[in-house]
Amino acid sequence: MKIKLSKDGVTKTCKLGFSWTVLFFSWMVPVSRLDIRWGLIMIGAALILPGLWAGYTYEVAGVLFRFNLAVLFNLVLACYYNAIFVAGLLDEGYLPVEGEDLEALFRYRLLVEEGEDAEA
Repeated sequence: MKIKLSKDGVTKTCKLGFSWTVLFFSWMVPVSRLDIRWGLIMIGAALILPGLWAGYTYEVAGVLFRFNLAVLFNLVLACYYNAIFVAGLLDEGYLPVEGEDLEALFRYRLLVEEGEDAEA
């Protein structure tokens, strides 16, 4: 699902839900979106986590597949990165452009109604 957020005449179109681009391109996605903090976190994880657990290597039809903590971290982050990115934009003051965008933010729990517990 795509939503549009706007601030000072600048409109950004963002996706919500699973990030296939993060799954396949890892740290390059936040860096290309100028989300330097998460780009550095993902680069650090890619460098440090494989050293903590070497993981497993599988060979399927002559192709080697490696599974380690960095791959696991990347898989988990692919599930949440789009929401993290949109939440960061909302913190910077971006606002939904249309009613559908606002409804999507409520549905994904990135915005909560007044009086509603944000921790629920």
